[in-house]
Amino acid sequence: MKVNSNKYKKNDIQSASVVAKKRLIDNEPVEIEVGLDDVLTKGVYRALFNLNEFQELDEEMCTLLNTDWSTKKHIKYSCSALLAGMIMVINSKAILVLCHEVYGRTRSVDVHREDFTSDCDNIHNNNHHLPHSLHLDPPYRNIWVTTITDNHGSKLIFGTKTFNSLVTSSIRIDSPYEPEVGPYTHHFTISSNEQSRDIKIYIHKESWNKAKKLIIEPHNHTINTYDFLYQTRQIQTNFHYRSAYNRSRAASMITDNHTLYPYNIFTLSQCNNGPDISDYKTMSEVFREIALKIFVEEDSDIEEDEIVGSLKKKFIEDQIQKCKSEGEIIKILQSILNLYGNDVEIPVIKNSQLNNLLELSVNQLLPVITRVNEHIISSLKQAFSSYV
Repeated sequence: MKVNSNKYKKNDIQSASVVAKKRLIDNEPVEIEVGLDDVLTKGVYRALFNLNEFQELDEEMCTLLNTDWSTKKHIKYSCSALLAGMIMVINSKAILVLCHEVYGRTRSVDVHREDFTSDCDNIHNNNHHLPHSLHLDPPYRNIWVTTITDNHGSKLIFGTKTFNSLVTSSIRIDSPYEPEVGPYTHHFTISSNEQSRDIKIYIHKESWNKAKKLIIEPHNHTINTYDFLYQTRQIQTNFHYRSAYNRSRAASMITDNHTLYPYNIFTLSQCNNGPDISDYKTMSEVFREIALKIFVEEDSDIEEDEIVGSLKKKFIEDQIQKCKSEGEIIKILQSILNLYGNDVEIPVIKNSQLNNLLELSVNQLLPVITRVNEHIISSLKQAFSSYV
């Protein structure tokens, strides 16, 4: 296996790498499957895992993962909890999903949905994926794992009939690669239908137990009772829809700590690194304020169509005073302030004018989020180094 610039130093933990099993077919070496026991007992972080903590994805889990959210909205939280900390194995490669976020399939369920398509012939380049059985039957009913690519990189997607899960933090556990944080996963990619068919998926038993508890809580609006903001997804548009504030991002048991979650627009303000990004953190506080107001209404059992959120004029005035430069952020905040007129507060939901300005600010925040997520990578490396 080649050592690239993204790996740890070769001599650090080279001996812990899982070596692919091979056999000869027509005098040519062919890589064959390495089981979960090989990965966990011979892999890089073998001191971290207990083989008995995992079980292969089964029919009961597949049923849950394909349950329609239209009338059972709380199921999204159960699905997200289930997949947190899963291990996926292809041949000698194995990845541990540290954090992921789920997106519904239809607009009525999730404004940031993935559109339906039945075309999986071009699995590596298609931007919308559903499990598909017409060409190659997947090993798990209505479940399909794939890589999608765009101009920025490769995204690792776990798809069902009901939703897509985007992996946002992960680490290879068969070989000494660095953790990856953000929407792109380059160290574990699915390049063909055949690879997707051959993948093995293992679920942490504690995640399964948690998922089953969430199933029986129909009025629940979150995965955990703590770190609400860290359960929000990294979205960029449509802030005038309530589903934009779904708390459906989940982390593995190992990394369920706010210091190890990838930053997003709602949590950038909590970053302790980088005094040069103070204006960006000021804008992030606006997203934080909006989300918390939505959460309060949601958790008060207000009917969903009555949730409006609110943003007080005084809060925006205070944010403008915090800005240290005359850049784009203060211009956007001043434009938001102009929306109030004589009002002391404005609604968030169904407020397209406010949404347009919030979307404009996201373009300013994204490069900063990418930069500060480097600190999360460093924290993850430190956390996992103790298990080598």
